[in-house]
Amino acid sequence: MAGLLPLLIALTIVETAAHPGRAAADPRSLAVWLVLMTGLWWLTCETAARVLAVRTVASEGRAHRLLMRWDLLAQAVVLGAFAWLCYGLGWSRLSIYYSLALAPWAVMQCLHWWCLALPVRTLTGAPWTRWSFLVHQMRFALLPLAIALPVLDVSALIAKRTGLETWLFSHFGDLVNVGGALLLALGLVCLLPWVLVRLWGAKPLPAGPAHDELAEACARAGVSVAGIMRWPIHGGRVYNAMVMGVLPRLRYVLFTDDLLRDFPREERLAVLGHELGHARYRHLWIYLLFALATAIASWLVRTPLDQLLAGLPGVKQVDADLRSGLVALVLLAIQWRVLFGWLSRLCERQADLAGAELAGAGDRPGGALAMQRALSDVARLAGVDPRAPSWRHHSIAERIAFLAAVADDHGIAISHHQQVRLTVLLLAAITLGLMAGATLHQL
Repeated sequence: MAGLLPLLIALTIVETAAHPGRAAADPRSLAVWLVLMTGLWWLTCETAARVLAVRTVASEGRAHRLLMRWDLLAQAVVLGAFAWLCYGLGWSRLSIYYSLALAPWAVMQCLHWWCLALPVRTLTGAPWTRWSFLVHQMRFALLPLAIALPVLDVSALIAKRTGLETWLFSHFGDLVNVGGALLLALGLVCLLPWVLVRLWGAKPLPAGPAHDELAEACARAGVSVAGIMRWPIHGGRVYNAMVMGVLPRLRYVLFTDDLLRDFPREERLAVLGHELGHARYRHLWIYLLFALATAIASWLVRTPLDQLLAGLPGVKQVDADLRSGLVALVLLAIQWRVLFGWLSRLCERQADLAGAELAGAGDRPGGALAMQRALSDVARLAGVDPRAPSWRHHSIAERIAFLAAVADDHGIAISHHQQVRLTVLLLAAITLGLMAGATLHQL
């Protein structure tokens, strides 16, 4: 449901609307607007959820598409209302800390999840209560944010107390912010798995055949892990697995109880192979390289684009912060929705190949078939439409079709691995070029 993009958009809105000197609305008026907007949104979400639940019973074939469209629309409405609060009423300027500034967005998102539990339960048959569904979404969508926000809040406090706040919004300050954000991301990538495993309540998988089989498969894949964990989900059914961590001593394999219980051996190995494939091919480091390249590129082109937009007829009357925010949001959409979406789908397909390889253990067609069955079972048991598109993955139907083609022609897999390698080399060259350009830009 909620993912990376809504969070990045909300953070961008907060950052671009909090420029020093921007006026904020009267706190009492702002409080009234917040209460009215929250109440109206709750009524809207509850009404939509009840309509979707009825449509799910009457026409299950359309239920997946309707639910997905409503989820996308709801997130867009939440972000639009949040943008109005920040740009129109100056909310982010009044609330100097990131955690407080993001609170209205988080509350409206939580109301959406609270109400969404009804149609999700009706569609999937999973015993979600409103509370358990909300807690599940908060644990996996908002908890990582809650860990990072205190660091940002402390940084904002130091900047304000030391007089650095205005300097940080300068030309040189932008470069410092980019570097600081990347250092924070690197620290979180390294340390967050150790924290999340404990906050998510994951427990070591007890010794036995299942543990030994998974541990042996990790060794066969050449990926060192600190532990193999069972991942309890309270209140509903979730078929998922995850490998977290880039450092071997802080890398964990997580399997939900539902997946361990309901998937046969070959499919468990296929799912594990997919997750280990991300570590084996260093996809997280590729993503960090992408983040560095696009952050520098955005910093270089943001000011020229803002000036270009300001010169268009009728745009000069637009508030400068709003104009700057629009530029930042357009760059964000290109950076993450378009470019990162393409890169992520490329890596996810390579991970599917790793899953087929581990499950096959030398039997290439058999491994591809096991990976196909695992994807089909995820869609069937989790109540997911196999044709539903995904900006970070191909649809399950497309992934299955690709694996079927690989089973017939192994050259397709070889060609895909080569495509990933060439993409990484090109990305590294672009990053070096952008770093050189940014250095010259400062001289």
